[in-house]
Amino acid sequence: MNRAPDVPAANRRAEWQAPCAARPDDWDLDIGGPSDWQRAIHICLACPALTSCGERVRLLTRKGIGPAAMIWAGVGYDSRGRAIDDVRTYRPARIRRSQKSTVVRRTVPSRVYRLDPELPTTFQDDP
Repeated sequence: MNRAPDVPAANRRAEWQAPCAARPDDWDLDIGGPSDWQRAIHICLACPALTSCGERVRLLTRKGIGPAAMIWAGVGYDSRGRAIDDVRTYRPARIRRSQKSTVVRRTVPSRVYRLDPELPTTFQDDP
C-alpha cells in the first residue's frame, strides 16, 4: 500500500479560511448596503477567529492604522475609522472633489509615432 509522505506542519496549507478572507467585498462598507453589512457582522460574531481579529484591530488602532470603511471583528467602521453604532442607518460618505480630475503623464516616450501617408502607421526612433 502506497502512503503519501508526511508533510511538516510548517509546509501544510491551512484548510480553514475566515469568511472575510474568502469574500472580502462583503465586509467593505463602500460596497453593498445595510442588509449585506448586517449579514457580515452576524458572520463575524459567529467566527472562531473573532477574538484574534479584535486583538488585531486594537493593535492596529494603537499604531494609528485602524480599519476604515469596513467591518472588522463584528464592528463597522466609517471612512475615518470611527465605530458605527448601527450599520442599518449608516451611509457611506461621498467623495467630494473641488477640481476636475486629470491624468498627468510623467514619462517621456521612447519613440515618436508619425503617420506615413503610404502606410497605416510607422514607428520611427527619435533622431
